[in-house]
Formats: sequence, C-alpha cells, structure tokens
Amino acid sequence: MFNRRGFLATSLALGSSGTSLRGAVASHHNVLSYLRRAADGTAVLVALDLSAKPQTVSFNLESPGPYGRHASTLLSSYEKAGQSADLNNIVLPAYGSWVGQIVGKRR
Repeated sequence: MFNRRGFLATSLALGSSGTSLRGAVASHHNVLSYLRRAADGTAVLVALDLSAKPQTVSFNLESPGPYGRHASTLLSSYEKAGQSADLNNIVLPAYGSWVGQIVGKRR
C-alpha cells in the first residue's frame, strides 16, 4: 500500500539535500523529468507521469553528462527503494512517480 506520509517526508528530505536542478532529460509529453546533481557528483533522476495511462520512457543521460545507464530506486509511488532500474526502459504507472540515484560514476 502506498504510504503518502512517508513518500512526502522522503521527497522533502531529498529536495533539501543541496543538489542542483539540471532541467528536463526526457522528451516525453506526458512525463515530467529532471536530473539533480550534488556537489560530489552523484546524480538523482526524477520522473513523474502526468497522465491517466502508463508511460514508458527512456533516458539518454549522455547529453547532460556521461552518467551510468542504471539507477537505484530511492523513492517511488509503485516500487520499493533499493531496486535496480534500467534507464532505457522506465515504466511509470498512471500518475506514478519515481526517483532514482544514478549508478556509476561520472567520467
């Protein structure tokens, strides 16, 4: 079951972690996404499905910088934290949200 209070608390903590916003990274008209990078180089990807239908998105992070192709789920409205995600195939349920830390160091 989705825990709204826990989700909001975790998302607020992530938002105040001193990371910088790096703009949209996927060109999908139903999905809002952006990359946040901390001063130490770690990167977090945020994806929000703004539609009533599931959406599949692919993220090519080579243009904002050479990051890994996988992420570890930090926060999600539909899966548990710690799960591995392939950035070439993120499936968001209707109105789903996903936050993942990019696995792999920036070159």
